[in-house]
Amino acid sequence: MQQTTLAELWQLAAARWSTIASISPDLAPAVALQQRLVRLMLDAGAPLDEPLPQTLEPAGVLGKWRRGLPALRNERIAIPDSLKLAVPMFCEALVEAGAGDSASHLLDALRQKELDPGSLLTVSLDRNQEAVRTSSLHMGFAPDLVWLLGELAAAPLAHHLQLRLMDLTTRAGLSWRTNGTADTARVADLGRC
Repeated sequence: MQQTTLAELWQLAAARWSTIASISPDLAPAVALQQRLVRLMLDAGAPLDEPLPQTLEPAGVLGKWRRGLPALRNERIAIPDSLKLAVPMFCEALVEAGAGDSASHLLDALRQKELDPGSLLTVSLDRNQEAVRTSSLHMGFAPDLVWLLGELAAAPLAHHLQLRLMDLTTRAGLSWRTNGTADTARVADLGRC
């Protein structure tokens, strides 16, 4: 089976975005934002080579999934500096797309080091919405916007680590699919990595 390169995927996506914008001109701003966010994610993900935490073993991963917990919950994940630097870029894209005063306030806080990008990425990878909500309200930010920013910025690392988890569990003889469904506690349905 032939692998599609990133450049080929980008070309296909650009063609689809162009079609959408030409058919529905009112969607052009949303298409432009999506294009920018996808480019930021691809650029942020390209240099990632972080290993999984050494404490993560297949039996432990499976146990967490069976309990409905993300595999990375309570694991120490090294957040690359390059990803921390990308957080304000994601926020800037939201501001420039018209996300409003809340997004501008959040971007100012990031630039003034009042909000730590590493902490935001850590709680996002941990899937800890309650921590995001509590901290956001305490700091005067819109919790849903902070969660969105964390999700966007953490996505490249989450994807990278998910691929590592798949490799780890596959090498341990655990199948991701049985009878067309995930046998790791329906991990695909739970949205866990």
